[in-house]
Amino acid sequence: MLQHGTRSKIAERAAPHLPFEEFKAESLEALLRLLEKYKVASSKIQFSESESAHSFCQKQLIHILVPFDHYPVNKHVYREVELLYQYCPSCRLAVRVL
Repeated sequence: MLQHGTRSKIAERAAPHLPFEEFKAESLEALLRLLEKYKVASSKIQFSESESAHSFCQKQLIHILVPFDHYPVNKHVYREVELLYQYCPSCRLAVRVL
C-alpha cells in the first residue's frame, strides 16, 4: 500500500509495452535505447543470454531486466517494479514477459 501523498511512477506514466506483447526490434542496441527512456534514473538495465531457446528458430534468447519504478512501502523498505523482456537477435523479435 502506498503511503499517503506518495504517487507511483506507474500511475504517472505507462509502461512501454503490455505483458506478453511481442514487437519487432531491429537490434539489441535499439531495444536497449528504447527501454532506457523508461528505467528509473541512476539505475542500470541488466541483460544476459538465456539457456532457453526461442521456440520459432531455436536460437538463444536474451533476457533484459528494466528497473521501472520504486516507491516506499514503509520507512525502511522500498518496493521495486521491474519489467522483464526476452529478445531473439535471430528473429529480431522482443516480448515483454512481465
